[in-house]
Amino acid sequence: MIIQDKETTLETIGTITDEAQFKMRNSQKAFQILSSLYSDKPLAIVRELGCNAMDSHIASGQPNRPFNVHVPNLLEPWLTIQDFGTGISHENIYEIYSVYFASTKTNTNTQVGMLGLGSKSPFCYTDNFTITSRHNNMKRIYNAYFNQQGMPTISLASQENTNEENGVEIKIPVKQSDISDFHSAVLNAFKFFDVKPIISGGKIEWLDKPNFEGTFWKSFTNLHQSYAVMGGVAYPIDTYKVNNKHYDIIRKAGLVIQFAIG
Repeated sequence: MIIQDKETTLETIGTITDEAQFKMRNSQKAFQILSSLYSDKPLAIVRELGCNAMDSHIASGQPNRPFNVHVPNLLEPWLTIQDFGTGISHENIYEIYSVYFASTKTNTNTQVGMLGLGSKSPFCYTDNFTITSRHNNMKRIYNAYFNQQGMPTISLASQENTNEENGVEIKIPVKQSDISDFHSAVLNAFKFFDVKPIISGGKIEWLDKPNFEGTFWKSFTNLHQSYAVMGGVAYPIDTYKVNNKHYDIIRKAGLVIQFAIG
């Protein structure tokens, strides 16, 4: 997504004789703060990784192709999100994927991502996960983890030639007590995606068809909240911010209103 930068107009009194820009120190504390930004950790992980998978399909010219999601269960307690898009080269794993605030999507409104934080979202829940990248006939598996100094780290675990198509797979271990939370997260993260993912490991009951719909909106009587949706991501509409003329319809109609990315 293209970030809308704002120009700053600076008015000064007197003469500036010395100045220094603020900086960020590469420290354990900084990464801990960046890894704890999300209030609903399962939802954040599923949403961020799912949007990355969707973006990869868009970038590879396959916007209508579903990605795969394995929901955790008692026998297979892990979440997996797999796409069949561009894959990631070994160089970009280190130069972009593992760099906070680095993103290849800030110059386009065809993709949702922009901040370069979503791929690191699993660190808000776990201290280790795996990344499998299939890119140009090479399959590489990486481990992402916090090292002994508490710094997020990525390392190459294995590589081999492959005939599999390009794509990325993220695998995250899930605690038994959190399995149901991740099931709910998958439903809530993807319920308004135009192309639903293919689910394995369990069953997700998607929303029924809307009761009413128009060119950029739908209404679901079984929804008790209205949403603004951009790039498949749903943002709850705060009814108290809506003027009196539209208050009742936003509160009662279960509206889902689509907005273009950006």
